[in-house]
Amino acid sequence: MQVHEDHVVDIDGNVCTFEYFGTKEAAIDALNSLRNCRGLQNCQDCRDCQDCLDCQGLQNCQDCRDCQDCLDCQDCRGLQNCRYCLDCQDCRGLQNCRDCQNPSITGLSRSDGYTFYLTNIEGKTYIKAGCRTFSSFTEARKHWKETRGGTKLGIESLGILDILEAVSKLPE
Repeated sequence: MQVHEDHVVDIDGNVCTFEYFGTKEAAIDALNSLRNCRGLQNCQDCRDCQDCLDCQGLQNCQDCRDCQDCLDCQDCRGLQNCRYCLDCQDCRGLQNCRDCQNPSITGLSRSDGYTFYLTNIEGKTYIKAGCRTFSSFTEARKHWKETRGGTKLGIESLGILDILEAVSKLPE
């Protein structure tokens, strides 16, 4: 890994900038989260992708832009601004997709812009926030208490989880 004045680069040509991730350490962590990727810029938690920009949580995708928090999507090409898509396969050239294939509830956003979502996959509820996906409210609360306990973002996160959990229990 090469550390430059404003970005880091790994041996596969993946680049993470300090400005995008907020700190040098966060950019290094994002770069270290990539697995078998080439030519990505400001991506995080991606696997087997090439030439994508500002994406998180993709697999086997190419030339995608600004996609985030997609789960088990594979072999997509040329997507833009997709969010919270699930189990998509071989999508081509789509833009602004939201929650493809599975219903979800959009919750509140924290003051830093992270929006919390409830998504149902095969009858199981998942909580999504930013680049995180949790399989239970207990798991999500534990994470936010451990990483943001006593902070404004922590208080906001726990309040949003309380609201989403109440909504998830409403009769259909």
